[in-house]
Parts: sequence; C-alpha cells; structure tokens
Amino acid sequence: MKKVVKIFLHYFLGIIGIILISCVPAIFSKVTSWSSGTYVEALKSIFSAIMHPTTWEITYQGSTEIFHVSLGDFIAGPYAYTMKIIIASLLISLLIAYLLVILTFRGPRWLRQGLAGFSSLLQAFPDFSFIFLIQMLVVYIYQQTGIFTLNFYSLNGEQIYAAPIVCLSIIPTVLFYKMMMLLMKNEWQAEYIELARGKGLTNTAILLRHATPNMAQSLFYQSKTIIWFILSAYLIVEFLFGIEGVLYYLLAGFNPVNTFLILALIFTPFYFFYALVDLWISRGKALTSATITKIPLHWNSFQKTAAEKVDLKSRWRKSTLTIWKCLKRPSFSIPLAILTIMLVVSLIYGLMGDTIHTLKFISDSSGKVTGMAPFKPNAEVWLGTDGAGNSILDQLLVGVKYTLIIAVLIATLRVFIGYFLAVPLAFFSKRRTRSFVQSLADGMHYLPLSLLVFIIMVNEYISYSGVFETSLFTRIAFQVLIMVVIVLPITTNRISSEISQVLKKEFVLNSLVFGGNARWILTKHINPQIWSKLILIWLEQLVQVLQMFVHLAILGIFIGGAIKGADDGMLNPVIPELSGLIANAKFVFANHQFWIILPALLIFMVLILCFQMIASSLLKMEEERDRGY
Repeated sequence: MKKVVKIFLHYFLGIIGIILISCVPAIFSKVTSWSSGTYVEALKSIFSAIMHPTTWEITYQGSTEIFHVSLGDFIAGPYAYTMKIIIASLLISLLIAYLLVILTFRGPRWLRQGLAGFSSLLQAFPDFSFIFLIQMLVVYIYQQTGIFTLNFYSLNGEQIYAAPIVCLSIIPTVLFYKMMMLLMKNEWQAEYIELARGKGLTNTAILLRHATPNMAQSLFYQSKTIIWFILSAYLIVEFLFGIEGVLYYLLAGFNPVNTFLILALIFTPFYFFYALVDLWISRGKALTSATITKIPLHWNSFQKTAAEKVDLKSRWRKSTLTIWKCLKRPSFSIPLAILTIMLVVSLIYGLMGDTIHTLKFISDSSGKVTGMAPFKPNAEVWLGTDGAGNSILDQLLVGVKYTLIIAVLIATLRVFIGYFLAVPLAFFSKRRTRSFVQSLADGMHYLPLSLLVFIIMVNEYISYSGVFETSLFTRIAFQVLIMVVIVLPITTNRISSEISQVLKKEFVLNSLVFGGNARWILTKHINPQIWSKLILIWLEQLVQVLQMFVHLAILGIFIGGAIKGADDGMLNPVIPELSGLIANAKFVFANHQFWIILPALLIFMVLILCFQMIASSLLKMEEERDRGY
C-alpha cells in the first residue's frame, strides 16, 4: 500500500512541476525582467480549469476564429493519433533491435562488426535527417518512375502513419540494439551460462529462455532515456510531416491551460506504465537498499591532510601520460583533430571579419536578370545560397565556432554543476532525499525536453520589429542557463548514482576506518573511479545539445534569437550558427531546394560522429584498464 501511495505522490509532484513550467512563458516580459503578476494570473487560470473538469478543453486560433475542442474529443482524435505513432515506433524499434541482437550473437564475426559499425553510423545522423533522406528518396523514385511510393506529408488533417513511424523508429532501434548488446554481453559472462551449457542446453536455448528474461528487467529501467529521446524527436517528425497532433494544437493555441493539459497527457501514460511495471517487478521485495558508506559532515572533512599534499610534478606526469595514451589511439586522435581543425578554421575566418557574401540575382551582359536566389552550387558560390542569397559556405565558416563553443559550454556546465550537486547528495543526504531526486529525474524522462525549452523561451527569441531590447550576450546567457538548468535533475541523479556505487565498495569503508575524511575519499577513491564516466556523460550531453539546437531551430528558437522577415515571414537568425541553416527545412522540402540544408546536415553528422568516436575510444580504454591490460 505504501508503494501505491508513493506512486501517486510522485505523480502529484510531477503534475505540480508541469503546472509551474506551463506558466513560465507568462512570467517574462523581457529576458532581463519578469512579472510575478502575469505568472500568478497564469497559475490561477490553470487551477481554475483543474477545479472544473467538465470545462477542460483545448482552444486554438484558426484562420478567422477561435476553435474549442473538448478534452474527450482531443484525446480520441489528435492525442490518440500521436500515441499510435509513438507506441508503434517504440514496439517496432524494440522488436527489430532484439532480432538484430539474436542475429549478432548467432551470426559470424564479420556480421557482428558490420552491425556495430553501421549502428554507430546511423546514430551519427541527426534524427530529423531521416525525414530529409526519405523525402529525397521518394521524390527521386517518383521522378524516375512516376510511382509515388510513400505519402510523406499530411494535407488537410490527413492521417499518415508509415513515413513518421519509419523515421521515428531508426534511432531508437540503434539505441535499443546497443543497450541490449551491452546487457546481453554482461549476461553471457554470468556463471549460470556455463551451468546451462553443462546441462546440455544450446546457445540458442540459453539466449532465448534464460539470458533474455534476465536482460529484460535492466532493459526496462534503462529504456527511459529512449522514451525521453523519442518524445522529443516526435515533435520534429510531426512538424516536418505537417501532422496535426499534439504539437500542432499546442502551437496553434499557446496558452497556459493548453500547455498544461497537453504536457500532462504526454506525461501520464508513460509515468504510470513505468511505475506499475516497477511495482509488479518489485512485488514481494523488501524496501531495503544497499548500504552506502556514511561520511561525517563537518568542516574538517574537507580540510587537506598531510597525506594529500602530492607532488605537483607527479600529478602532471600522470595526467600527461594519460593524455598521451589517448592521443596514440587513432579512434581518439583522428576525430579530435577533425574537431580542432574545424574550430580553428572558423576562428581564423572570424578574425578575417566573418564576411558572408551575398548573391541575390544574376544578370547577363545587357543587365537583364537571368536568375534569382536561391542558387544551386556553382563556380561563383561553391555550395550555393539560401533564399536570401547568402553564401552557404560562408555561413558554415562563420557558424561552426558558435555552435561548437556554445554546445561545449552547455555540456560542461551540465556536468560540472551536476557533479557539484551530486557529491553532497550521494555523501550526506538521507535515503528519502535521494529517492525524491531520483523520482524527479525519472519524471523528466516522460516530458519532451526540446518542447520544455521551447515553452520557456518562445516569447523572448523572435523579434517581429527587427529590434531586440536586450543585448545578444544577455539572450545567449539566458538560453544557456535554461538549457543547463532543465537537465540538472537528470545529470545530478546520474552522477550521484555513479558516486553511490563507488561508496558501496569495501575499499571506501577501509579508507574511512583508517582515518580518511570526506575530501580524501572523494579525491583519492571517488574521482578516479568516476572520471571516465564523467567524460562519457559530457560527450553524451554534447551530442544531445547539438540535437536540441536543431530541434529548437526547426521550431523557431535560435541561439541569440531571430528576426522575422516582414515580406516573406521567414525567420533570420541573429547569429549564423549551423542550426539556423536547417531551420527552414520544411520549406526546403516543399521546394526541393535540398542543397540549402545538406551542407549543414553533413557538418552536424561529422560533429556527432566525432564525439561518438571519442566516447567509444574512452570506453574501450576503461574496459582495458578494468581487465588490467
């Protein structure tokens, strides 16, 4: 009974959090100021709606009038359509990933290596790029054969399923495959595998009857990150395919009540699914947790002892040796060199003035205009121009440094602040406090992260007059702050979990018995054990930030803001960073001007692939260190 009460208590806390987030757009009149009165009014409107369930409805602005859709009709219509696509994508990706795992374990070595390399390559694609590639393929087949193979755009509320489900399933399939492979390898090294072989069971029988059920429980808990990813990715799929789902109604009727109802509808089914399955898995088990070493909390716990005064030369020599080992690995040094070259070239171009050449029209010798922007790649503009005539190549040279530097800054702050908060959480907090933070972090997995950032920033980063009343630095700083803070519960909980795992080790208890204080245990035992994991978390956050840049740009939120054109209604980024080139992808698809976003897409793929190669190299180094190589 206590577990059931706990489930509903955490759900209630999640709903309160959604209410507070839903009202955030009303709080800011400007980035540098805020109005508590408008925030309170937004809260009142939500609580007033909650108190009258019979009046729950989604309102949105049509072309000429305001429409009202009852919550029941909304759930039966757009919401059910959205959930069908999401659930179908999850089930298909889970099934395909499991079949690939079986094929990998039962297939030859060359097949295993090929699947591993191909999955890493697919993961380097930004999620929206599959929409781009599928639409290009459909158009090409139609041009060559006259056969329209796949309906990839929804017109007049038409419900399409095949294209969005295919696009939404690709990356989750890769993530499920890698997760299952890691879990299955751990199971395959367990003692019961040898016992089963000794009884005469075949590898196939062991895989299906024993390893798979044992893997399923861990897969269930770790799959929350994939749910988090697919919810954010779905918003972009819906937007680019023109689907009239939950995002369509949220954008059409952007108000606190609509935002709360839609976020609550997304949050509720996933929360209760995981909570109830977890309750079923843990049935009959006592509410006990593994013992964690308790460190006395007092000032002397953080004072340096005489034993901690290590020779700086020795520490420097050890760090240099570690860096040299990393650089000797081609899988680490090559992607690092590519990232460094890209950043240096962009910085040098910045010192030269960051000039973006413009070619709006071409005329012949008589002065007659023979062509207007956008132009395809040619001898004058090697990568072509966008709709405004700006050189794509120049924008890439300018934008790489902004994208890389700001992404690195956000990822670094997420990990640094998460570590700073995780240390006292793991060392000194009570079990109830840790449980609360874990529940908060788990709840965040059931909300689309990109949508939350969009909701908070939507009123501040689009200028219709062409002028911002806040400085560029202020807008960038505010955006960085939001993108860091909104992920802190998850990063803090994850780093705290890593620290807690080390605190359970016997050598930590031995160190405490021999007089080690909190500072000693942290610096000599915890940090060396979790350092490589912190690097991996940092690299994962970098990839996630790059993906989020694209998501937000497609939804109209750019780094530093954007100015809406008075003539064409297009959003023009204040800073020519990479995601800005992809922002108008929807119009590019419609006009088949693929050269506009293809270079930026390739750059994003290179960045993501480089970071993933570095992460894989560090992970292999950690595995070799654990094996004693």
